[in-house]
Amino acid sequence: MTNKLTVIRVILLSGIMSLFSLHAAANEDLFSHPVDKSALLTLSQSFSHGQPLVASFTQQRKLAILKRPLISRGNVIFSPEHGVVWQQIKPFSNTLILQSTGLTQIDSQGKATKMAMKSGAGLAELMPKMMRAIFSGNIAQLQQEFELFYQFNHDEKQWQLGMTPKLDVISKAFSKIVITGENDKSSYAIKQLQLISQIHQSNNASKTQPQSDVTTITFSNQAHRTLNAAELDYFLAESPQRSTPE
Repeated sequence: MTNKLTVIRVILLSGIMSLFSLHAAANEDLFSHPVDKSALLTLSQSFSHGQPLVASFTQQRKLAILKRPLISRGNVIFSPEHGVVWQQIKPFSNTLILQSTGLTQIDSQGKATKMAMKSGAGLAELMPKMMRAIFSGNIAQLQQEFELFYQFNHDEKQWQLGMTPKLDVISKAFSKIVITGENDKSSYAIKQLQLISQIHQSNNASKTQPQSDVTTITFSNQAHRTLNAAELDYFLAESPQRSTPE
């Protein structure tokens, strides 16, 4: 019985490692295809330009120092005029409001902390611009700050946009970003957003081994519609609403 369990564990582990290897290989293949004019045209047609978006998300963070991934769930609200609301609901409540004028964080106790933007190209200033460009499909804005790569899978009707930062301030946070979307005009293009941060761990005094922290965000229940008063209040009110959008 023990031998059978050992064999099963080996098979399962081999399968999991194979999936990770295939995923890594697919990403590396993506980053060998620099974007061209034809791909830029296809991308610009795939994104839903200038439309508000409300969606649910599941975020999985795989950190090199942890054996198990960290999983969180919540909602995202995108307004082309105002910015992005990133509202985590589980495992605890935490809301981040990203606007061009600054960042606002609302903790699980409902306390709001505002951070005004300072002049310069710091990450806190670039993140709202980057997120708005991703959600609105502003390819020109993304090209200013990233090298772009593109690949389309005709069998799965799925496209991927790879991005590597041009600016050091972004590369210190993310070494690669992968956006995955479906070629479906009836729904929002982006289905998944992956943020990859490469770090280096020392094995001994003379060698370091590259490791990666990977955050994978999967979107669902997406709806392009006019934002209601409670959703807009996150951007416009002095004290943003604490309610959870359905």
